[in-house]
Amino acid sequence: MYLEIHDFRTPYENIMGRTSVKQRDLLLSILMIAMEKTFKDGCLR
Repeated sequence: MYLEIHDFRTPYENIMGRTSVKQRDLLLSILMIAMEKTFKDGCLR
């Protein structure tokens, strides 16, 4: 647990602990989907 917490990069994630991992993964997947859509839109135009 100790090492796990210190693996996080931001203080916010240090405070949140394990929950932040799920939140970060969720945000990353949302970002990737959004980027994919904008990339496809850019190619179509």
